[in-house]
Order: sequence, then C-alpha cells, then structure tokens
Amino acid sequence: MPQQQDAELIRDRFNKAIRYIIAEQLAPDVTTIAHELHMHQPSLSQIAHNKRYPTIEVLAGICLRYRVSPEYLLIGTGSIFADIPASDTIKKPKVTQAKTKIAQKQQ
Repeated sequence: MPQQQDAELIRDRFNKAIRYIIAEQLAPDVTTIAHELHMHQPSLSQIAHNKRYPTIEVLAGICLRYRVSPEYLLIGTGSIFADIPASDTIKKPKVTQAKTKIAQKQQ
C-alpha cells in the first residue's frame, strides 16, 4: 500500500528532524518541542514509537517553528533544515535564553 508506506517514511523523517533539532540545540528536549508544536508530549512520543502519524498541522508547525524543510519531510530530498537564516524563523527557547543570561553574569 503506497500511501501507508509514504506516511511511514514521512514519520521517519519527522522523527529524524526531532533528533536533529535537539542535537543542534534548537530545543532542549522533546517536551519543549511538543509545547512549541501545540501538542501534548505523549502524542509526540506516540509518533516517535510508530504508534501514530504526525498530522499536517504538526508537519507545518515543525517547518515553521524550527525551519525544517518541507521538501525533506514530504519527499525526502534536500537537507533537513531549510535554507532560511535562523534569525528569520526561529527563536531560542526561554530555557536556553535563561542559561545564556546566567552564563554571561558568571563571566
């Protein structure tokens, strides 16, 4: 069934994008990502454990919030992150901003 196979590939790329977002320190953890995507953390966990698929709203949200390439998510071509300057589309989570302020005060 090609449609289910496509949905599984999109889910796999979505999960890979989540791991990259955390690795690139664009979000500290999946709870923060879930909050930023306006979803409950258990729902994101179900996607990660292949128990559900990301909705179109969640896919759009990750593209807009974390500049993930829609071409990568939907088709699997290109890089994970869109070629958009980070300052145009992304704001660091408040937790990261607070840690930066604390580090600056300690210097």
